[in-house]
Amino acid sequence: MVGKLITGPTFALLLIFGNSYFAQAANNCSATCSQTACSVDCTETDLRDAISKANACSGTPTFIRTITFNSGTGCTINMAQSSTTAACTGDFEKNAVCLTGHHTIVDGANKVTFNFNGTGVCQSCSGSCASPQPALFTLKGHDNQVKNFTMQYFPEGIHIRSGDNHTVSGVTNKFICEDAITIDSTAGTGITVSGNTLTGNTTAGSGHTCLKSSGASGLCGLDKAIQVNGGASTISGNTINTIGQPVKVVAGTHTVSGNSTTGSNTDKNVCQAYSFDGGTNTVSNNTISYCKFGIRVVDAASVDATSNIIKNSYVAGFQVKGSGAGKLKGTGNKLKGNGGNTASDCQRGALVVKDNPNAKVDFGGGDYSGTAVIGSVSSGGNIFCQGSLNDIWNITDCMCSGTTCNGSTGNSASVGARNNCFDSLPPVTQDTVPISTRTDSASTCSSAQCNF
Repeated sequence: MVGKLITGPTFALLLIFGNSYFAQAANNCSATCSQTACSVDCTETDLRDAISKANACSGTPTFIRTITFNSGTGCTINMAQSSTTAACTGDFEKNAVCLTGHHTIVDGANKVTFNFNGTGVCQSCSGSCASPQPALFTLKGHDNQVKNFTMQYFPEGIHIRSGDNHTVSGVTNKFICEDAITIDSTAGTGITVSGNTLTGNTTAGSGHTCLKSSGASGLCGLDKAIQVNGGASTISGNTINTIGQPVKVVAGTHTVSGNSTTGSNTDKNVCQAYSFDGGTNTVSNNTISYCKFGIRVVDAASVDATSNIIKNSYVAGFQVKGSGAGKLKGTGNKLKGNGGNTASDCQRGALVVKDNPNAKVDFGGGDYSGTAVIGSVSSGGNIFCQGSLNDIWNITDCMCSGTTCNGSTGNSASVGARNNCFDSLPPVTQDTVPISTRTDSASTCSSAQCNF
């Protein structure tokens, strides 16, 4: 009947139903590599089929494709993760939907929820969970994106395994298991993790169970939101609340900027810290409230911190600890009410160095000797609004029993904190002879400066 003119009642029905008549094609993702956009129904089978076809175009340099969903006003896609279609089966992440090509974009348009309903436990493990563990997506190849959807109960979340210029953005996860997003040690450069909303310490919904590291039932999202084991990335504009470690960096070169985190105003252990256990890190314009620590520099990590707001940390706003020559530079940070929990470490305050006499801190004018710690010397401009709480604690070997310090052999780190304002002078500084903390050119903060 090719070429026949449609008239009469049939034509009228087409006019009434319009585009819905033609929308029955469902998965229209083609194996033709010139196709730039396609859509699939809200099923795991359709998604895997679409990714498999995109992966097959990896050898076409001009390939680019956006995959969307026939989601209407919204849909839930139950993912059993038992299929090996479009999966990298040799990876730690079991049967994750694996993007191995390039310029493949999966866009949920904020209407899609990926729900894990397969075999595997949602657990905050001590260290790493036993492999293999199901995950939602694994990103390989290069220049791939997954964005604008909700995910829940996936034991291993999303992994960026290898390749450059991948993006994870606009993802919401309120039921996190081990980590929501992981940048693996084998990841490349130009990684972007932005605009995500990640929430921990939530109660599992009907039909789901979250486990503690002990294996007992507990809350979801007790461990980490974003785990960074290597590569080079920008982690920006994320809202990460009430989870143990909002960001944990082990190695690599990273920018952590413009993120917002609130822990708990009643429980010091709900949120631990933005923890930098290694790597070279630029950390700026983040707002962190009610965590045990705000920003923690561990061992030989390097952190250049600018214009962060850290308030009501139970133990320390900034803490430098561990072994190795840890480096911290601070410029224009705002610190308020940090270190007020007397039931925790006795080494408390806005800026704390403990257990690491080799650490070097430049919060203005270089370290104690005036030497630059990272790049050029800091201009200072940090705001300490601490009341009677410690501004700076620099007794690294203080032996404590409960909240009482039992003396020191005098070891402390090299700390410079010149050209800063404090809400009361002299700054409340803990150090012992020989003193190695400088607070030259201190001024008094105005009430307006402390209003943040």
